[in-house]
Amino acid sequence: MGSVYPMPNYMKRIRCEKLYETDSCKCQQKTKDHLLEVKIETYKKQYFHLKDDYAYTEVDGVRYFLTEEGIQLIVIDGHHGKVVDRVTFKNSILQGIPAQIENYVNNIKNHSIVLVTSKGRFISRGPWTKVLEKLGAEKDFSLKEKMAFVGFKGSFRPVWVKLVTNEDSAKIYQALPIPVVKKMKL
Repeated sequence: MGSVYPMPNYMKRIRCEKLYETDSCKCQQKTKDHLLEVKIETYKKQYFHLKDDYAYTEVDGVRYFLTEEGIQLIVIDGHHGKVVDRVTFKNSILQGIPAQIENYVNNIKNHSIVLVTSKGRFISRGPWTKVLEKLGAEKDFSLKEKMAFVGFKGSFRPVWVKLVTNEDSAKIYQALPIPVVKKMKL
């Protein structure tokens, strides 16, 4: 038995178009902009008479611990938000051969996010600190015993570039926009 009022053809077409619209919207949401959760923490911990340093960087729930004294650089692709590389530079390298860290930063691809954390008593003076300026740190910054830094290598400086230094602990917790694009100032 048929319905008394059959559905007109143009109504069927509208329903089909709406179905296709919702399916394409779901696909676009997967590839659209998203936020990358980043946490950098370095601190001193004291158990009675023992002192110890802890430092780690967390990117979207994955922790990268710094086991040796020095600094750790984690490079993240600015287009997709994936960790590309992770390297540690000991204090002896920062003090003796700072050209290694300069060469490493020069070879990082443009449009990359760079996370830097320190552990132990790192060398806060010297030519290696120019690397932080290349990654977006202010010109006249002063380093202390603990350092956490979110930088960017590219042709512009995003507003979320941040450097935190302190004697006892340094912590940064940020959500970074992916992909990183240059925003025009209002």
